[in-house]
Amino acid sequence: MHHAEGESPLERLVDAARAATVRDTAQRALQAGFERVVVMATDGSAFVGLDAVEVDIDPVRRPFGARLKTFLTRHAPEGLCYAGSGMPLMTAGNWRGLRDRIAAGETVANNLYSSDVLATPATADLSSIPDELSDNGLALYLRGEAEIDVAVLPRSAAALLDIDTPADLTVLALCREVPHFTIGGALAAVLSVGLSAAVGAGLPAPDPAMASGPSRLDTATGLLTRRGTDVLVIGRVGSAVWQALESETATRVRVVSEERGLRSRPDGRARSLLGFHLGAVGPGQLVEALAELGDAVFLDTRPLFAHLQWQPSRADRFASDAGDWKSIEHAELGAFTRAAVESRVPFVLGGHSLVSGGLLALIDAAWARWELAQGDSARDDD
Repeated sequence: MHHAEGESPLERLVDAARAATVRDTAQRALQAGFERVVVMATDGSAFVGLDAVEVDIDPVRRPFGARLKTFLTRHAPEGLCYAGSGMPLMTAGNWRGLRDRIAAGETVANNLYSSDVLATPATADLSSIPDELSDNGLALYLRGEAEIDVAVLPRSAAALLDIDTPADLTVLALCREVPHFTIGGALAAVLSVGLSAAVGAGLPAPDPAMASGPSRLDTATGLLTRRGTDVLVIGRVGSAVWQALESETATRVRVVSEERGLRSRPDGRARSLLGFHLGAVGPGQLVEALAELGDAVFLDTRPLFAHLQWQPSRADRFASDAGDWKSIEHAELGAFTRAAVESRVPFVLGGHSLVSGGLLALIDAAWARWELAQGDSARDDD
């Protein structure tokens, strides 16, 4: 399912990357042997020329639950594999595995509490979902309301990295260096052309050829393979990511995990340790305190926004992720972003995917760079 949402340069870039990922996913699903591949969209212009793929267009953006029920009524599939528009590292083999599990009568999601991918033969149970249900709530609905056992894919970058923010695109640009990640052709074109064009809009350049020096993400990622350094990770960090940071990196790691299940709180109120501290001392002192705790900081900012009851626009959120504090209209967010950008240690700002599948991917990217550097060093010695 795909829809474009914004008009700022960074919003258009993320929307283009998501549309490209849909094109790549559709092709991989066909390679995996799915009998029908259907793209749900509000506008089909981004999907012209997709051979053997149907495009189901509804120009009115409807709540996910209502849109899915209309789709099920129209197409009546015997089984369904749903994917959001931002899962770039899932291969044809991954989709083939999900097709086989549907055939075996299993229901599988990439994440029980925030599903971006769901495969199930239980389409009859989906026909009664609430109109307002989000796609992230599908797996939990089937388990809780339909009493269906929902298996979860093994935690991996492929299963958890979702394109939601500019930070996710910079992570993916680094992933081009990782041999076992296969980025589809449509998305690769966006990463090659779109990121270069976006540097002027404030997006940190992940490729040294695109900037006069390494970006904050470059520097922070490099620390993952360096002994004697400290990396601080804050946000909706799951146990699998924490374990990977502890066991698969050379750096010392501090993790502050908070507001897992942010959107499912019964009272709707977020509570963030970081938010309490920012409210007490202001952005400058908060950033300085975090810089004392790590040589680099990976920060999922959305729990902070929710705690402070900030409601920045999507354009402002993306500008903050990119460090473009000058273009942010939300005054408090602009001040916080400026403090982070001007910190003496690199701050990498983003959403949930940054501290989930993004970090898993960055661990692999860091070691791929390390191995390349070792090879270059050996050649220099020769």
